[in-house]
Amino acid sequence: GEILVNTNLLTPPQKFNIEYPVCVNGKIYFIDHFDEGIVEFDVKSKKYRFLFLGEGINSISISKDGKNLLVNRTHYRSRKNEITKIFARKFDIKSKRFFGKKYEGVREASFFNDKIVAIKLRKHFTDIVLIDEKGNFETLVRGNENIIFGNPVQLNDKEVAFIVNDNGIMRIGRVSVNTKETYILDIDVKFVRNLAVYDEKIYFSYN
Repeated sequence: GEILVNTNLLTPPQKFNIEYPVCVNGKIYFIDHFDEGIVEFDVKSKKYRFLFLGEGINSISISKDGKNLLVNRTHYRSRKNEITKIFARKFDIKSKRFFGKKYEGVREASFFNDKIVAIKLRKHFTDIVLIDEKGNFETLVRGNENIIFGNPVQLNDKEVAFIVNDNGIMRIGRVSVNTKETYILDIDVKFVRNLAVYDEKIYFSYN
């Protein structure tokens, strides 16, 4: 296919090490791994500000109204670089404060309507779970030694799209949150890397 080169550079490349950019209401939010924190960038004014400085931020997602971020973090044991805890928590952009429950044992969490969809670690296995406002977990799909899940995102009001590693082959799946029926999409790609949804369409990068 055609390779598109972005000539509309928004941020100076020497200033940030950008990962997981998300956009809403003319603002871009991303993780900066130079200064270890979360940055808000105003597309129109080209101004930026740090919302939070802290280590171990793995990924972020943003609510549809642009008011809150969902921040996935990892805590390490000092000096040993040993993971002691993974969790997700909501972050109020206006007040620049974390709030609500800390959802432990999950990663790659993102908003799903008024709930959260995430990857729940079950020993060495991965499950896709739906978490309600009270912190109750509902398993949508269970993984095993051959099936590993990642990158769950809201596809529409009833479905979640995700990446599945099926015996080393990376594919895209979708699951209904009501019936828990799961489908694997028929695409001629063997290694999907990242997944995003816009206007109920799935976008992904691949090797």
